[in-house]
Amino acid sequence: NKGYPDSTYYSVGPAEQVGMAFPLFHSQTVHDGLVAQGKPPIMLLRSAWAGQQRHGSAVWNGDMKSTFEVLERAIRAGLNIQLSGIAWWTTDVGGFSGGRPSDAEFRELVTRWFQYGCTCPLLRQHGHRDTEPWLLGNESYAIIVDIIRMRSAWREYVMDAMTQVSNTGMPVQRPLWYDFPDDPRAWDVEDQYLFE
Repeated sequence: NKGYPDSTYYSVGPAEQVGMAFPLFHSQTVHDGLVAQGKPPIMLLRSAWAGQQRHGSAVWNGDMKSTFEVLERAIRAGLNIQLSGIAWWTTDVGGFSGGRPSDAEFRELVTRWFQYGCTCPLLRQHGHRDTEPWLLGNESYAIIVDIIRMRSAWREYVMDAMTQVSNTGMPVQRPLWYDFPDDPRAWDVEDQYLFE
């Protein structure tokens, strides 16, 4: 099974050859429409294809569960998508589904996710629950406020880093081996990254 009926054909070619490039064409269509209306071509998408960054596309990892395991996967996903050339990346800080603000483990998770999100090209909290940081208790709230203030203080730095990405392709977040390719230990580290 090819995944598409033989008769599936798009204006740019047969589905078997171009069907997976939908995110590229989708982002181009939205970009062109926004530009034609004199609006900034910025959009947040959950799917990606090589080259779509030229259309003002930011990508996030979609609606993920609120667990530490998913946070670990989000970090790896963010590194990989940025290495693929799509610099504008984000995640749903705290995860999208699950978790209760009254639960101590969930409060810790959201705090840790904010720490990671602070170094993402885009910092975004979103979820299928009440997401206001003050619902997480005084301790978590105070830490999150500090993280948000830190990110705000880094605004110019992050924008300069994103300009560098545009000029050189060097990701803002990257695995250790990217900067230290001759260090064999750097190739084995999967739970740390550089932010620049």
